[in-house]
Amino acid sequence: MTNKGCRFLLLGSTSAYLSKADEPTDEQVKLNMDLPRVQSEEHLRETHGAIIFRLAGLYGPGRHVLNWIRRGKIKNTNRYVNLIHSEDVAALGLNALQQAPPGSSYIVSDGIPRLWSDICQYASTKWNIPIPEPTIPKDQGKRLSPKKILNELSYELRHPDLYVELDKIESGGDVMSESG
Repeated sequence: MTNKGCRFLLLGSTSAYLSKADEPTDEQVKLNMDLPRVQSEEHLRETHGAIIFRLAGLYGPGRHVLNWIRRGKIKNTNRYVNLIHSEDVAALGLNALQQAPPGSSYIVSDGIPRLWSDICQYASTKWNIPIPEPTIPKDQGKRLSPKKILNELSYELRHPDLYVELDKIESGGDVMSESG
């Protein structure tokens, strides 16, 4: 591995992992090396010591889950979704650049897989947001485990609970644009 004192963080997606909802997905799960993006990420990790963050779905300023439902971007399905607040991603990124060994890879998620149908139901009950028609998922999604990154970087999530954060956003306690 060549690492000439340069450290860089590469943001990828957890779609890189070959796993199923009935098995927790952690960094030991096999990667889908048929994807050119994953091949490139792994090349940069192995050859140049890139630190890879494989991200769950991002929410936070400019990325509002409830607006996704309101605009029909979300399907009411029994498919697992994993999310992470963008402020936690930023803080973890800074920590990783300072602490993580070159060539590390991490799953970045809040560690609480949820079903889209449960999020839609919560939005309807709490804010009277119409629930989209139920749909059958193509797959069950993944249940991501962020234990490695949280342990190795000794990080405690600032935004550990999606529903608490949605309450803040909807009550105006968190400034967030209407995009997303």
